[in-house]
Amino acid sequence: MMIEIRPLDTVFFRDGKPFSMGEDTWADCIFPPLPSTIYGAMRSAYIAKRGDLKSFYGSEMEEQIGTPGKNGNFRIKGIYLKRGCDLLFPMPLDLVKDKDLKGEKDKNKVFKMNLDAANTAGELFFTNIGLPAFLFPENIEHAGASEKTFISNSSFTCYLNSSGGIFSSTPQEEITKVEPKVGIKRANNTHTAEEGHLYRVGMNRLVHINPDKTIDEVSFLIDYGGLDDFPERCILKIGGEGKSAMGERVNDFKIPELSPTIKDRINEDRRFKLYFATPAIFKNGWLPDGINRDTLHWGKDGLKLQLLSAAVGKPVSLGGWDMDKNQPKSMRKAIPAGSVYYFEILEGNMEEVLKQFHYNNISDFSPEEGFGLTFAGAIL
Repeated sequence: MMIEIRPLDTVFFRDGKPFSMGEDTWADCIFPPLPSTIYGAMRSAYIAKRGDLKSFYGSEMEEQIGTPGKNGNFRIKGIYLKRGCDLLFPMPLDLVKDKDLKGEKDKNKVFKMNLDAANTAGELFFTNIGLPAFLFPENIEHAGASEKTFISNSSFTCYLNSSGGIFSSTPQEEITKVEPKVGIKRANNTHTAEEGHLYRVGMNRLVHINPDKTIDEVSFLIDYGGLDDFPERCILKIGGEGKSAMGERVNDFKIPELSPTIKDRINEDRRFKLYFATPAIFKNGWLPDGINRDTLHWGKDGLKLQLLSAAVGKPVSLGGWDMDKNQPKSMRKAIPAGSVYYFEILEGNMEEVLKQFHYNNISDFSPEEGFGLTFAGAIL
C-alpha cells in the first residue's frame, strides 16, 4: 500500500548528532528524512486514530504497531520523494558531475564511472582496502561528487538497465527552499528566555518551480504494509517541532525493473550492482553482514557473490529517543542512500539475485522501518 505525505508547512529533519542550545548555534538538517522518522510519524498517527497512548502502552496494539520496546506487523518498504507526477531517487554515488560544465543545459548532467582493475589505482593513490576493482571517472581531474542530488524515475530505470552513460540530475535546492529560523531556549519553570542560548535552524519548504514559473508539489511517497486499517486520510506530525502534514492513501507505483534482455546479458557477464535507495545499518561498518572481510565473498541462500567494488558516501549518524527506556538511543552509523555495491556472481543466476536483492530491505538493524531498500542493476 502507498500513502502520500504532503507537508503543510516548512519541515526540519535531523540526524542522530547531539545538538545543545547555547553550545551550538546552528542545527544541521538532513533531507530527505530518515526512514525511522517517517515510521515514527505513521505509528503516532495510527495511535491517535485507533486508540490512545494508554492503549499503546497497555499493549492493546501490539500486533499492529508493537510496543514501546519492539515493533509490530507494521513495516515500511521504501520512502520516495514525489515531484508532481514523478518520483525522485537519491543520486547513485557511482555517478559524478563534471565540475567544468557550467551551462544551463549541462550543469545538472551526471556521468557514469568505469569499473577498472585495482592495479590501475596504483597510478593514482595507495590503498589497502583489498577490493579487486575501483570506479574511475573518464576525466578524474574534472569529476565532482553528486551529493544532495536526485534522479528521476525514468532516468533511474535507465540507470539500472545501464542504458546510456549520461543522466540528468535534480539538485536538492530545486525542490527545497531553505527558510532560516531563529530560536532561543526558554526555562521550563518560568518560560523566559535563557541568556546565551540563541540558535538558528534551516527549515525546508518543499516546492519545485518550473522554468515557465508553474509550480510542482513536492511530497513523500511511502510504501508500507502490515497495517491494513491505517486511515485513508489523516494528519501526521513529522520532523522537528512536529510540523503538520496531510497523509492520503494513493495508488501503487510501478517498481523500476530490468528488461529481459538485460537479465540475459547479466547472466552471461555474471556481474551486477546493488543500489541502496535508503540508508542501511551494518554491523561491520560499510560491509553488509555475511561478507567475508578477507575474501570479500558473500554466500546467501544458494548464491555465492564476490564483492568487486563500492561507491559509498559519508556515514549517516542515527540516534533518537528510546520510549521504552526513556533515554537516548545508542548512536549508530549507516551508509547513506545512493550507495552502490558491485558484485560478481560466482554461483547462482540473476533470477535468484532479483529474488533476494531487488526491492528488498537489507539492513542488519531496523529493516522493517524502511532501512536498506535495494535495487539490483546491470554493469555493462
